[in-house]
Amino acid sequence: MNHKALNQLLCAALVNQDFCNTLINNPSEAITKGYLGNKFNLTLAEKDMLLRVDAVSLEDLADQVYSWISTNNSNQYLNSFEYVKFEAQSVSDILTEKKITSPIPKSLSYLC
Repeated sequence: MNHKALNQLLCAALVNQDFCNTLINNPSEAITKGYLGNKFNLTLAEKDMLLRVDAVSLEDLADQVYSWISTNNSNQYLNSFEYVKFEAQSVSDILTEKKITSPIPKSLSYLC
């Protein structure tokens, strides 16, 4: 399980402040509408987790997604877990260093 849709969702939130605000304040709407006409192919478990997250920022959301993945994946998914862990850290690093660019930061382009 590689959580590609979660990666795409976080990338969309990173590059578009309106989508980010919607995701944080009304995740159901963000999931339903998608981003730029594209829907996120989230699993039921991923959708459920996103609907229960109580985040105040994108960094907070990324931390909670990472925490959920780390507690819900078994060792058989270690490689995909490490992949998402790296991405969540990258989102935090980019937000902290204010390196947000458009449409997708080079450091995250391989994830989206």
